[in-house]
Amino acid sequence: MSVPTCDINNCEVLSYSNGSDSIEILWLKCYFNNQVYLVACCYHPPNPRYESKLFLEQLINGVEQFTAANADTVANEYIIVAGDFNTLDSGLLYFRNSVWSYSNS
Repeated sequence: MSVPTCDINNCEVLSYSNGSDSIEILWLKCYFNNQVYLVACCYHPPNPRYESKLFLEQLINGVEQFTAANADTVANEYIIVAGDFNTLDSGLLYFRNSVWSYSNS
């Protein structure tokens, strides 16, 4: 069984300002087999200098920004969120009606 690889020449770094120099989320747009993959490359340190909810809010804002910008092709797009999340409480995220949301309760 072969593992598919992605040619780096088929990826581009997307410009997105998250409003904080401390939050590390790099967005890539990659093309493979006629599909578009939006990849959030994330790092959430074990002891961040910001509130964890700010990281989650910025992640969701990025997803919303890129899916809205590509609304006409969103059926052919996949979002991948990957990285080192350390102590991040992902239980605050939930997925409903094809949309990620943040619960601050």
